[in-house]
Amino acid sequence: MYVLIVFLYVLIGWIWQFPQTILGFIVSRFFKDIHIGPAGFKIVLVRSSKFPCMCLGEYLFVGNLNLFRFVYGRGIVSRKLGPLFFPLISFPSIALLMLGKSSWFMTFYGTRWSIKNGARIDR
Repeated sequence: MYVLIVFLYVLIGWIWQFPQTILGFIVSRFFKDIHIGPAGFKIVLVRSSKFPCMCLGEYLFVGNLNLFRFVYGRGIVSRKLGPLFFPLISFPSIALLMLGKSSWFMTFYGTRWSIKNGARIDR
């Protein structure tokens, strides 16, 4: 019974976060350093100083370990929003960073929500 419950939980999570999780799965195939992290996330360590972090569904890509709590928080937000994660969080975040509005990025609702959720990792 326990195995069935876990299977259904994973299946529903994949369906709910399908766009970002399938993209994360595809991108993760280019990296060898993959670990299972807290709450079942797949942690992909990226060996690049130019790549800070990224969350794609169940896959957390971390280049700077100091940002792990933030990207973990993004993963929690992704689980909560499901298919709305890209239009509500990812695209506005990317736009703010591309426009050079890094001071606005830290006050952006998606960033604040990610930091708040990432702080729960110790609990």
